[in-house]
Amino acid sequence: MKLLDSSVLVAFLNERDSLHEGALKLDLKDSVFNELVLAEVANVLQKRVKDKQKVKNSVTELLQQTPVVLLSIDNLKQAMQLFFEYYPRISFTDAALAAQAKNLNAQVLTFDDNLSKII
Repeated sequence: MKLLDSSVLVAFLNERDSLHEGALKLDLKDSVFNELVLAEVANVLQKRVKDKQKVKNSVTELLQQTPVVLLSIDNLKQAMQLFFEYYPRISFTDAALAAQAKNLNAQVLTFDDNLSKII
């Protein structure tokens, strides 16, 4: 199983992203993401893309094609510890993704160097 970070999803969904071509080359089979990543993707696309219909289509397609694995309470507790351990280098979303990946024994796909260093 592969957990997707918002950096990969934003690059995949946004043709203008500098990492778009790299994202298209990734093998996204057996990939999932969590609800915090979904929120982050929607927010970033809203700011970068500006076209409401494109954002709506992208987020809708993402939800139809890729499963969402919800964070557990244990994931959130572990995320809080990681967040403050690596503060201010990672976001809470990244800390939650790292904790969830550990609990699921999953690989994280990310373009975020700071997140890559802790997983």
